[in-house]
Order: sequence, then structure tokens, then C-alpha cells
Amino acid sequence: MTSAPVDDRLAYVQQTRGRIRPTHMYYRQPNGWITMAAGTMIERAKFSERGWEPLREYGMFDMGNVWCADNPLTTLFQFGGAKELPLDQVIEMGFYFNAPLVPTCRQAVTELHNHSRDCYIGARPAEFPQLKGVKIDGPFTCTFCDRSPLPTRKALQQHEQVAHKDERSSITTGKALATHLVEGLTQGGAVTQREAAAPDHPAPVDDVAAKALDVLASVGLNQKQIKALAEAGFSVGPSNAEPEAE
Repeated sequence: MTSAPVDDRLAYVQQTRGRIRPTHMYYRQPNGWITMAAGTMIERAKFSERGWEPLREYGMFDMGNVWCADNPLTTLFQFGGAKELPLDQVIEMGFYFNAPLVPTCRQAVTELHNHSRDCYIGARPAEFPQLKGVKIDGPFTCTFCDRSPLPTRKALQQHEQVAHKDERSSITTGKALATHLVEGLTQGGAVTQREAAAPDHPAPVDDVAAKALDVLASVGLNQKQIKALAEAGFSVGPSNAEPEAE
């Protein structure tokens, strides 16, 4: 028996052929990723030269508004095409933890139809068979803000580097201060390498870190340095701080 998405897809293609002239379609790029682009004869020829495979079985549609730009794969999902996406695209687009709802209207966006609330009555998330049995590391939560989770560690790093440059720099500064002081005290004799490595030496790293913080307290720290150390996991009392320069 033919599956419902295939029946819907064929019916849609037959209905729209000759009646309207939608402008876009789906392609498989050489890396396997699915994208949408202009689907005129000239454009198809141009993309084919780049190695793009047109997915004609999913019909044509329009990209006439902001919603379409934000949801470019909706028509593909409507007509059973979620299986076309390679696993890495599913992961990088965050579909493994936040699958988009699929309209139930069985119509793509064209000059004759725009999705409305009615199109989502009874809507269910797209299903990705390529995720079956796959364990994925993620999603990832930003260290500094409560924005929605990010799908990959790379996306998290890019977000924090751009949106939280100063905070990341502060943490890095605090870690560097603590690390250099620990190394300096160890190499300078406050705690010898042999003592630090001895099995019976009580918590050598903690001892050295405590002595390092004592040195910091004795010379005084400004508020930014204290904050950096705190974010790096080291506590220095506010009484040891120097007032910020006016």
C-alpha cells in the first residue's frame, strides 16, 4: 500500500501543475545536505553544473515571506521528505531535540495558499528515521545567558565567542592568573615538586592554590580580577580588593 505522504505529494504535484507557477524546489547538494533554491529551468541547469540533484518528487513551492525563509524545509517535511536529510544536517539544524511541527493542510506555500493556524490543527513533529539508535552529544546550554540550547559544541563556542567575548575573556584571565601563581609557588619553593607529588601530601593542588590566593590577597586585587578568579573557581574575599580607578 502506498504511504500517505507519497499520496499527498503526488496529489499536490498534479494539482499545482499548470495552474500556478511556484518558484522554488529542493536540491541535494554534493555533501548530501538538502537545500531549497530557485527551480526555473535555467536555475536547475546552473545548479546541476555544481552537482546539485533536483528533488522533483517534492514539487514546487514559493518563498514569498519571512515565515518561509525561517522554515525552508517545511514543504519537504509535509510530503515525507524528512528521511532525505543526512544525519549531520539533522544534528546541526537541531532537529534531533527540537523537531519542527509539520502542517496538516497538505498544501505547500504558493500564490494560492499561505499557512495559517488552521494548517497546524493536529500537527505533529517531523520524524527523522536516521536518528534511530544514534546517541548524540547535546544540546548545549550557554554559560552566560538563557537563550535556547544550541545543537552542537561548535555552535556553542561560536555563540559565546561573539555574544560573550568579555565574559569569556574574564574567565580565561582568572584561570591564567591562578595557573601561573600555582606554577610559580610550586617552582619557587613554596611547595616543592616532590611534596606536591608525594602520595601522603594532603590535597597538594588545593594547598598551593590557597597559598597563591594568599599572595593575591596580600598585593590587592581589583574587582575585575576578583570576578575573573571567582568565575575560574577561586574565591577571594571582597575585603582584599582594591577600589576601581575612577
